Amino acid sequence: MEAKVLIIDDNVGSLELMRAILEAEGYSVLTAKNGEDGLQRARRDRPALIIMDMLLPDKSGLEVCHSLKADPQLEHIPIIILSTAPIEEHEVEQMRKMGVAEHLSKTDALLADSSGRLLLQHVSQVLGAQPQLKADHSPAEKILVVDDDPGSRFLLRTRLEAEGLEVVEAADGEQGLAELQQCSPALILLDIQMPRMSGIEVL
Repeated sequence: MEAKVLIIDDNVGSLELMRAILEAEGYSVLTAKNGEDGLQRARRDRPALIIMDMLLPDKSGLEVCHSLKADPQLEHIPIIILSTAPIEEHEVEQMRKMGVAEHLSKTDALLADSSGRLLLQHVSQVLGAQPQLKADHSPAEKILVVDDDPGSRFLLRTRLEAEGLEVVEAADGEQGLAELQQCSPALILLDIQMPRMSGIEVL
């Protein structure tokens, strides 16, 4: 059975990146964009793990942690806190007292390593199990992703590979045409605005 992971983060880019990383490893991902929605989602869906940003628009991560740990139905759920800014010593002490399982730098967990290995390692450790196995699809069809934004390519690759598809990447139109000659993809995902050669020119 897939482990449910609830991500609470108002930054859409970070939220979608974490969703893609976790879903690619077989986790079932729930999302919320503020603390109150996160609490409601936790009460309704009872996730196995909560990953939460320290700074949320309506409540701080510590306030949400306090509410979770004060609820007998939710107090057992482990929490991983992510933060972009350095955490003060008194905040670290508060997290210890509330039983927060892990605290990670968002930069280290997502930006420094976009493969998400650090995040997955901590998720696996907190849950006490290895990530779920991906579904096996055979044969794998090739998808060519042509986009100059590496973040967009990563998200697409992660989502598509989670479905058992083989992904070939190109960073601009010229590379895309070269890859097209080599791999004969079943589908091309093409960005319109790119340097050197636009998506329209590729078409």
